[in-house]
Amino acid sequence: MTSRARRQPDCGSSERLGLDSEEIDLVVFLVRNHLMMSQVAQKGDLDDQTTVAEFAREVGSIDRLKALYLLTYADMRAVAPKSTTTGATCC
Repeated sequence: MTSRARRQPDCGSSERLGLDSEEIDLVVFLVRNHLMMSQVAQKGDLDDQTTVAEFAREVGSIDRLKALYLLTYADMRAVAPKSTTTGATCC
């Protein structure tokens, strides 16, 4: 796999799944930024308005934020099941 192939998500797979262009854009965003939320939460200064503003700008919308949250939660549960609180509700 070339470095370009690693950087560019395969939109052909999304098209074969019948996703429209908006859904494909979301998939591409999630693939490219799947670690962003956990990195900001664990290493960023959440009291710093610049950190929060930059994160919000990168995410861009509430729908993307929700999708990124769900992906981050699922990833954390898969990698380290005890990293999340057992009583926490998702969404």
